[in-house]
Amino acid sequence: MEVKNKSLRVIFTMFMAAIFAIGAVFGTGTVASASEPTEEEVQEYAQEFEVEIQPYGPISTAVGFLTGLGLGWLAENLLDQGTDVFCDNYYDSNAAAAWACDWILGYDG
Repeated sequence: MEVKNKSLRVIFTMFMAAIFAIGAVFGTGTVASASEPTEEEVQEYAQEFEVEIQPYGPISTAVGFLTGLGLGWLAENLLDQGTDVFCDNYYDSNAAAAWACDWILGYDG
């Protein structure tokens, strides 16, 4: 399928990659509540049981970003496949479907 408006696809892919990366990096935390331990209590626990606490580092950020890129690529390919299926089936059914396939989706059927 030849896409007429490639800049729209690039923007969509970058947007999806950013959303997935943000979710992968920051979506693992929990909402703070009154029963959560304070920072001092966490440090005392870590010292008592000899546990080393690692903050989120650049590796987790890179993993989240790469995951976002992979999921953005997957979303773009699913969009392309869905465009092909939709336009193959409904292009000739009415003017709205033909217009959507021609101008919005960039389908060259």
